[in-house]
Amino acid sequence: MEKNKQNVKQEVKIVEKEEPKIIVSVGTVIGCEHLNFRQEPNLNSKILGEFASGTKLKVQLSFTGSTDFYQIISDKIVGYVMKKYISIPLVK
Repeated sequence: MEKNKQNVKQEVKIVEKEEPKIIVSVGTVIGCEHLNFRQEPNLNSKILGEFASGTKLKVQLSFTGSTDFYQIISDKIVGYVMKKYISIPLVK
């Protein structure tokens, strides 16, 4: 019976998981007097605060959870603002 057993080598490949890159830019609130800062990326979400027109915000461009909202961090609170009211300068 020992002759029928085959030695099977198992190769284990360890792949280090790459952390997602966070791309941040500075955007300016435009096109409204006050922009709502929401808890979730949707219009029915709780409003955490608001930003006046002209306010500069750190916008996480790498957030892919919504096509209509940017994720931002303000005073260590993560929230969301509508993209159409944020102007981000193009980098050349």
